[in-house]
Amino acid sequence: MSSGVGNRNGTSWHSNTRFDSSRLTMATTKYFEPDWGTEVTASLPVRFDFAGRAVKSLRIDWDERLFAVHGPAYAVVDGDTVELGATGDIKRSLHVELPDGATELVLRSESLNAYPNENLRDVQRASFRMTTEDASEEEWADTLQSAACNAWSLEATVNWVCHEGVVVPARAVISSIGPYAAPTGVSVGLQYADIVGAPALAPTPGDAETEPVEVSATIESTMHDGVREAVLVTTGQLEAGQQIELVFEVDASDSKPQPFREFVPRLIVTPPQNVSGMRLSEKHSSFPVTPSGSHLSTYEPAPTA
Repeated sequence: MSSGVGNRNGTSWHSNTRFDSSRLTMATTKYFEPDWGTEVTASLPVRFDFAGRAVKSLRIDWDERLFAVHGPAYAVVDGDTVELGATGDIKRSLHVELPDGATELVLRSESLNAYPNENLRDVQRASFRMTTEDASEEEWADTLQSAACNAWSLEATVNWVCHEGVVVPARAVISSIGPYAAPTGVSVGLQYADIVGAPALAPTPGDAETEPVEVSATIESTMHDGVREAVLVTTGQLEAGQQIELVFEVDASDSKPQPFREFVPRLIVTPPQNVSGMRLSEKHSSFPVTPSGSHLSTYEPAPTA
């Protein structure tokens, strides 16, 4: 699951004054309990619609491993946006004084991913306290949505080479990081120039005491307009520590690459429909380009004796 922002209903205010909780907009992120057996979705309010309430100040606290709040904060007053000064430890708390007539408060927040160490202890749930013009106070604390799971993770790497002036894959590896097995139905899609044939599925190497393990998967390969698409789908679980290795008929660069034009080769890992327990490795894709769109490497052929 990727982190996101959205409205969440059903949040209660711990005071005698009723408040429409649907007027909170939340940022969310995910972490796991220390034993990896429970995944937890945490929320942080990032937009407050005061709905005509005369709010004077607000203090909000959060766990710095899950969220970051960047100053300044902004209030909406008579339809105009007003930048606010803030005090507090910006890493984990923020206190703002609101101007008269403020109808909204907006925080600049970021949902963080603690991978690969996202099995966290002693998480501080987000909370806030606001004071109104009549000096009354209202408090809120995140309820933390949790579900039992078996945490799993996948990481993809590709060895890109330049063959006849075109960048193609030489080897692709999908690693099951664990701590539990990745479920059946993981899809690995590769698209590259059709100057290289379909990949072969290599067995997972064994250790000194075991034989190589055959990966339970199917591979289909199609071609269209000079592009080959190879799709592997797992038909069994991928145990923690196990790898899918795809090997191609080229293994080293023999030329310098031509500029990318309309097509860039890629690898995309697509999880199964049920993503319960999936850790967010952010390593589910590979493109042989830099953020600016240039080649990752010059792919200079290795010198020979």
